[in-house]
Amino acid sequence: MARYFFLAFLALVCLGAAVSASCGTIATGSSAHGADDDASPSDDDASPTADDDDNDDNDDDTVQSVWADTATGLIWQNGGSVGADANYNWADAQSYCSNLHWADRTGWRLPTISELRGLIRGCADTVTNGPCGVTDSCLSYKACWSGSCIGCPNLGGPGPGGAYWSPEVTGNIGWFWSNSSDTDVSLFSYLVDFGRGYLNTSYVESKISVRCVR
Repeated sequence: MARYFFLAFLALVCLGAAVSASCGTIATGSSAHGADDDASPSDDDASPTADDDDNDDNDDDTVQSVWADTATGLIWQNGGSVGADANYNWADAQSYCSNLHWADRTGWRLPTISELRGLIRGCADTVTNGPCGVTDSCLSYKACWSGSCIGCPNLGGPGPGGAYWSPEVTGNIGWFWSNSSDTDVSLFSYLVDFGRGYLNTSYVESKISVRCVR
């Protein structure tokens, strides 16, 4: 019910404040389901192997590299600048990925929640096949989300900076959008905080980071 009160409140605020272009926008990393706003940014990573075309100079934020996950066959956008701009609402995140030209590659897209969850390393509750029930085939927040989706201690992962991803994945640690919506309320979509391996939902107008996949 909290989400419905929240949405009603947003409608009232927007009606009385049409001047504000950002009306209805939640702060980065926040969620009507209780995700904290202290997503603990830092820099870097957790588990598989770099693509042959990757540039290994991870100290250069301008380097555009990719990371090939041998466990899934997916290729991920990588590099120190990934996730640095936490200013994409859900629609903008999808547009960013579909129009992305990164490391001489096109054909990028916003990952599904199962794909994004597949990046998690070192948090038993939220790694692929962990007890958190949220997957591409289970997207009802009421039916699929549970306390196990909250993840693990902040910045306790195996990646540089304590991120819950592979040591070879680089970029900002924080919340990242998936393209998967809550089937209960479509105005909320799933995201992952790699500072804690935390799965939750956020209002689609929230400003969140993006890491694209192909």
